[in-house]
Amino acid sequence: MSKIIKNKNGLTLIEVLVYLVVFSMSVVVIISFLLMINTVNSKNSIIIDVESDAQFVFDIFERKIKNSSKIISPETGEEASELTIEDDSGELKIYENEGILYIEEEGPLVYQLTKNNLIIRDLKFIVSGSDGRNIKTSFILNQRFGDSVEFKYEKKYYKSFTKY
Repeated sequence: MSKIIKNKNGLTLIEVLVYLVVFSMSVVVIISFLLMINTVNSKNSIIIDVESDAQFVFDIFERKIKNSSKIISPETGEEASELTIEDDSGELKIYENEGILYIEEEGPLVYQLTKNNLIIRDLKFIVSGSDGRNIKTSFILNQRFGDSVEFKYEKKYYKSFTKY
């Protein structure tokens, strides 16, 4: 009688298929996780960009308004989409044009306050108070995101300033 030698060192086809399925599922889970992290990172980057630009705009507003000697327009009790004030260097105007916020000083020097990838809209200035020293401002700021709704972020901002 001859002896049949059985080799127990190899893998069966079923074992190979099970390993391939487990490996494929692991790769799909890892890729999905990385894509989710990338999406969250992109959304957070947009939010941080909008929030930091709004804070920058408010800082400029505060400095310019507090250092002004006179509010030219709007008149007390009125609302306007641009603010004209007078300071030591002359007349200064803050306004929005095609979604970009500008400061125009005498000279004429024009400075862009918002980044090109952000849109500002519904800019309003309201002068109040018996002495016309309080200025309330509001605007909506959002990112130029094209047609993507997934990354849409906009926020309405409000702040009041008092001229010294």
